[in-house]
Amino acid sequence: MLAGVGITWYTWLEQGRDIQVSALVLERIARALRLGEAERTHLFILAQNRPPPLAVRALPEVTPAHRRLLESLAGPAYLATPRWDVIAWNSSLSAVFGDLSAVPAERRNMLWLVFASADHRAAIPDWEADARGMVARFRLEFGRRRDDRDFLALIDELRGVSPEFHRWWAEQDVARRPLATKRFHSAKVGTMEFEQTNFVADETADLRLTVYTPLDGRTAHLVERLRRSWEKRRLTSR
Repeated sequence: MLAGVGITWYTWLEQGRDIQVSALVLERIARALRLGEAERTHLFILAQNRPPPLAVRALPEVTPAHRRLLESLAGPAYLATPRWDVIAWNSSLSAVFGDLSAVPAERRNMLWLVFASADHRAAIPDWEADARGMVARFRLEFGRRRDDRDFLALIDELRGVSPEFHRWWAEQDVARRPLATKRFHSAKVGTMEFEQTNFVADETADLRLTVYTPLDGRTAHLVERLRRSWEKRRLTSR
């Protein structure tokens, strides 16, 4: 009753009969039985012959140490969840891409910004190649969380607002690594080149650090110029 399944069906599941069982139903059974992580994994392997999707967790905590780390980096950098929701960023990112604090919290998502924000799209000279690569990498992340309602909601929204996302998502491409070199354009200083690196923060799969390192001295100089200008405007507006 707690899992919302019938007694006969549940009996067949325990007997190992050839029935179809979704990950969502297995999650409900695991919660009803109060299974631990090891027991939950064992249940999925018995029922589906594979480990379960990664468990849905609350938003990771952003600590003062995280914020100090972000600000210590010269290039734009941010912390994000597995769904690519940005939860912290440094002043260089604000200076180069625009301050995300002006974006509603529910829209601080890298996929949403790239596909649904005209300003962010215009800042990416190689938009199609970068955006297609993002879709392929996001599909890999989605594969670990196929029954996560937040993932499914984001995908449905993007398919509704972006014809490109709708078309590319249907292609089923999967990729692990982003393009090594990224170019971003600013109306104030022109085009800058960065090297993108991704890290798992604090040895947890729920918090990712993305860093855009200036690829040359010119880009480093332009980022610092934009950052000083942004800091000056921020202080003036207080």
